Amino acid sequence: MTREDEITLNAYEGSPDIYQRQIVDIEVKSGPGEVINAPGNNVGENKIMALIYIDNNNTTEGDPKEEYIGRMNEAIKDALKEGVPESYVQKYLRKFIPDTSATSSTAATAIN
Repeated sequence: MTREDEITLNAYEGSPDIYQRQIVDIEVKSGPGEVINAPGNNVGENKIMALIYIDNNNTTEGDPKEEYIGRMNEAIKDALKEGVPESYVQKYLRKFIPDTSATSSTAATAIN
């Protein structure tokens, strides 16, 4: 990511007014069960630095916006394809992000 990209992303995410920008170390996998080597990241063989945005002001649980649910479900689908365990999705994400794929399939079947 270039410095210009970072500035643009900060503005889009409302940093520092809405979200606080943080850099964290994360473990990266290239596929089901395969850890990748990220050369030059100076963190470790299977870790990279990731830029994240956190809202430290709104810390109570609430319902996500509908548009966010759709985007998150697409990300969850991709993550499962890449080897993220279904148990992780169920334990940490489904509490907040409902699976709308069954609803969409049911709606599509009803229309046909």
